[in-house]
Amino acid sequence: MTNETEIMQANIKEMLESFDTVKKSNGEIIIILKVNSPEWVRDIVHKAHEDKLPDDWIYTWVYHTVDHIHGAYLDNVEEMEDLIPEIVDNLIDIYTSELTRWLHSRPDRICYIDEVEGRGEMSGFEILQAAQAVEIDEVVNIVIRELIDKIRDDISELMEVD
Repeated sequence: MTNETEIMQANIKEMLESFDTVKKSNGEIIIILKVNSPEWVRDIVHKAHEDKLPDDWIYTWVYHTVDHIHGAYLDNVEEMEDLIPEIVDNLIDIYTSELTRWLHSRPDRICYIDEVEGRGEMSGFEILQAAQAVEIDEVVNIVIRELIDKIRDDISELMEVD
């Protein structure tokens, strides 16, 4: 009988293997979904975009979230949620040029600046990092929540068969 950990690891591996890198015409390397990626992976990535157009930043954060989970030693699916703060911290950019590139990449990202503006005395750099952290946290939470649901569904299906 397959246990929860094996199902969890298989799903994480399948999702991780659904990504690829390509070089854009400007030389930038981006992360994309493979054409033959499973529908459930595409659904999670779509949900992480929250019905917005495809976004290179979000693809990168989704991939690195799954990669981080893949590299963690987890005994059960609930432990994935414990990784959220660590994943978010690891994904926040540390260079002003990257933070401003992130902000400039989509006009609606200014709302994240508005969201963190009243959090006390912060430099412009700290505001940009805090704003980016808000969006990353949203994406990471969606990915982990959806991945946990998928794993639980697979476990339930397996228990019905047994």
